[in-house]
Amino acid sequence: MTHQNQTLFVTVGTTRFDALITHISSESVLETIATQTGFTHLILQHGHSPLHPTLLSLPSTQTTLFETEATSITYSPTFTVTVFPFTNNINPFLSSANLVLSHAGTGSILESLRLLKPLIAVPNPILMHNHQLEIAQKMHSEGVLVCCESVTDIESILVDWKRLFKDVDPEKWGRGRAEGEGSRKVMRVVLEEAFS
Repeated sequence: MTHQNQTLFVTVGTTRFDALITHISSESVLETIATQTGFTHLILQHGHSPLHPTLLSLPSTQTTLFETEATSITYSPTFTVTVFPFTNNINPFLSSANLVLSHAGTGSILESLRLLKPLIAVPNPILMHNHQLEIAQKMHSEGVLVCCESVTDIESILVDWKRLFKDVDPEKWGRGRAEGEGSRKVMRVVLEEAFS
């Protein structure tokens, strides 16, 4: 049987989100992704956050992916993990993904939606009075992404991601809006939270 390549891309942008990166790179979560989700490749942009020591102990090689220096780790014969801290161009990684799991920063959300990628947004509770939660919840209520309010819920969401995304449509975000209106709407949510 031929195994179709399926890529999960995880990004924290330019921020630090240790809880997300440590959790997603832990042995138990990697095992769940490798065996229960259908993904064959995890690409992990970790920013300044440390990776779980278990992941770092696996065999690895240096590689270049989309002109970005990275480390490729063989987790199992059917599942690889590619990690890197930063890139000059996130778009090829987003474009190649079947699913994006991201911190709930407005830039990462808007870029994923612009590329019409299924997106799980995980708010980083230590940033700016938890404004990421407000943004992710609002966009979840509009049916354009899935909001994962706690890193501890990531495994169950990933296992069930295909069913969860049956009612989610990233195209809704841009449909019927003038150019840039989606960005303005996100900024209104941020400003409302900041001044309330």
